[in-house]
Formats: sequence, C-alpha cells, structure tokens
Amino acid sequence: MFTQFQFCQLCRLNHKKKRKHIYSIRHQNVVNNILEKYLRKVTEARSNLKSPQIHNAQFERGAKFWCHFCVEEELKHMELDTCTVKYGGLIEHIASYEHKRKMYNFFYENKVDETKRHPDLFHMPEEELKKFKEKVAIQAKEYDSGNREELEKSAEKIRQTDALRNQVVQSHHFSTLKVCGA
Repeated sequence: MFTQFQFCQLCRLNHKKKRKHIYSIRHQNVVNNILEKYLRKVTEARSNLKSPQIHNAQFERGAKFWCHFCVEEELKHMELDTCTVKYGGLIEHIASYEHKRKMYNFFYENKVDETKRHPDLFHMPEEELKKFKEKVAIQAKEYDSGNREELEKSAEKIRQTDALRNQVVQSHHFSTLKVCGA
C-alpha cells in the first residue's frame, strides 16, 4: 500500500505518519517553542500600548515578522507619513479578526494543550486597538511639532552661521582692498 508523504511546515519535515505526527514529541516541542517566541514578541509589543514609541520615518523601515498562526509575513512597525510607531504593525495584526480565526485554527490543527491556548495572550480586542490608535495620533502630533521646532532651530543656526561667514568674507574682502589700494 502506497502512503503519501506529508510536509509539516512547523517541523520542516516530510513524514508518512498522517495525523500521528502532531502528537509526536518533536512536533509538540516545536509548537511550544513557537508559542513562547511569539508570546515574547506580543508581550514586548503590548508594553508599548500605554505609551507608543514614535521614531523617525527611517526607523527599521520595512521590518517584518512572521506570524505562524496566519503563515504570512507582516509589517512589524506602523509606518506613518512622517514617523514610525514601534510595534504598531504587530499590534494591528494581532487585533485583526483574520488573525484570531487563524489562531484558533492553529491551536486545533496542532493540538495545542489547553493550558497554552490563552487567546488573550495571542490576540488583542478591537477596543484596545482603538485606544492605541488614539494615543498614536496624539503622540505623532507631538512628535511632528517637536520635529518642526527642531528643524526651525537648525535652520536658525544655519542662518546665523551663514551670516557670520558672510561677515568674515566681507571683512576679508575689505581688508584685501585696503592692502591692495594702499
């Protein structure tokens, strides 16, 4: 009798065990490691919920993370016009309905132990996302105004330096004319 090989994306392994593979020690260890690693990412992102960290627009531009539940790459940070919100992309992703649906599917498919199936750990309610976005809007405005002030100070400093240079050049030009004319 011919048995078709199956590929386990988590273990990166071809096997003939059919559904028995998900009960293997190796597979369960891989699943546990994935859950621990993902939980660390989510915990770190949740630490930014109360006070979002705003950085310049070039901060880790295009950085992505792999969501094992959704089996796709997502943006790690939220990129706005003038700035980047640290972990904003991850927070938006874990609050999505699609992520929640695929998370439950992942738990079912991989027979994740009930003690590790805390959906609140790997998913965020829409209300928290709305609050986060409100805070981001406020922080982004503050960042933009602070950035504008900093640019104005830099521009003023450049103008002063330029004026000083012009004075030096004029005085040097004037003293050269005196020497040549005398």
